[in-house]
Amino acid sequence: MRHSIIICTICALTLSSCAIFKKYTPKQQPKQDTFISSVSEADWQTYITDPVLRGHINTALANNVDMRSRKLAIEQADARLRAAKLGFLPTLAISTATVGVSGTVTPGSGASGATLSYQVPLALNWGGEGLGTLTNRKRQAACLRDQAEDNLAAEHANLVATIARAYTQLQMLDYQAAIIDSTEQLWQRVLETQRILVKNGKAYSPSVGQMETSLINVQIQREQLKQQTYQLELVICLLMNEEPHEIARSAWHAEVEDISENSMFATPNSLFPIPASQLSNRADVRAAERNVAAAFYQTNMAKAAFCPALSLSGLIGWTNNGGIVANPGQLLMNAVLGLAQPIFTGGKLKANLTIAKLEQEEAANRYVQTMLRAGNEVNDAIFRCKSAQERDVLYSRMLEVQKEAYDGTRELMNKGKASYIEVLTAQEAYLNAQLADATNRYNAIISLIDLYISLGGGTK
Repeated sequence: MRHSIIICTICALTLSSCAIFKKYTPKQQPKQDTFISSVSEADWQTYITDPVLRGHINTALANNVDMRSRKLAIEQADARLRAAKLGFLPTLAISTATVGVSGTVTPGSGASGATLSYQVPLALNWGGEGLGTLTNRKRQAACLRDQAEDNLAAEHANLVATIARAYTQLQMLDYQAAIIDSTEQLWQRVLETQRILVKNGKAYSPSVGQMETSLINVQIQREQLKQQTYQLELVICLLMNEEPHEIARSAWHAEVEDISENSMFATPNSLFPIPASQLSNRADVRAAERNVAAAFYQTNMAKAAFCPALSLSGLIGWTNNGGIVANPGQLLMNAVLGLAQPIFTGGKLKANLTIAKLEQEEAANRYVQTMLRAGNEVNDAIFRCKSAQERDVLYSRMLEVQKEAYDGTRELMNKGKASYIEVLTAQEAYLNAQLADATNRYNAIISLIDLYISLGGGTK
């Protein structure tokens, strides 16, 4: 027993000198800005108020295939973590090679004089890899389990954003389709008027053909919008894991004067630029740092391979004397406490350590790259938000000017003081201005969605 204590003490001191039990220290994160914290921690339903869109998002979150895969990945990580924790326990196995019965029989004594030793085929083992390896494997498994949670959160945020983008684009296409339908009806009336003028000799016949060509171009645009709408509906159905069907949606209220009121998000006023170090709440940033931690523990395991490993093994058995157990307290008949120190492994251990260190450095580089990309995404989204708001003022003024120009030109043509070419030009300019204004409003909302996601999207 005394020798066992001495061996254990030497083993503990040796393992401590290997410095393999050190925990990974997360990088110190700066204090979060109030706006960043509020966006990162708030649930997506705080920002999305459209009940129809909420319903589509909830359906997608429940049925999406990628979300299910991420949840399965968490279950797998849980199983690996449980296995790593159980690695500290001894193993008990049946070994058929160890079955045996031995003994002696005293002549003339019969069965009562027989002394038999029974060796039960149960082998008990503990250790082998060393506490350093087991400890770091458990910590690594815990990091990877947390990383699986982060990946699920990132998938959740991306799915919410993708559904919101597609839904908003559907609303914009509906709004543009309504503009084109209104324009088509107006041009139909103008074309009929021009045909009457040609019939009465008050206009030239080529004007009818040119107006009809412009009308056909409008109708072609309308068909293109139908195709885009159908394709977007297919995308949303796929995300919801449903058969293709028409996607219900609310009307897009584009008549509001302030473009920010047309969005479900709040726009920051003085938040440009944002340093990448402020983005620790993003799920992908957290997952990247978990990867660094996992690589850190992998390096520790490679170091632990150089340290001695304490092991305990034995076989269970007993003896009897005339049919009774002579010493039931000594059931473990063959126990060995060992201390193994690797001496020569053909350079394998050193190579494994070198590889682990390089992989840890690569994980750290990827983490830095993830942080930089996150900062760029936020700053780009903020710039697009502000730019769209500034352009909205210009588009509003342009619509007023184009509407006045078109109305005035049409009135002059009715009085014979303007040509049909001028009317066509004014009408096409007004139509393009309306479509461009709708696109700008759509881009503003998309940039707000991107901003919400880039700041964490409620995944903290």
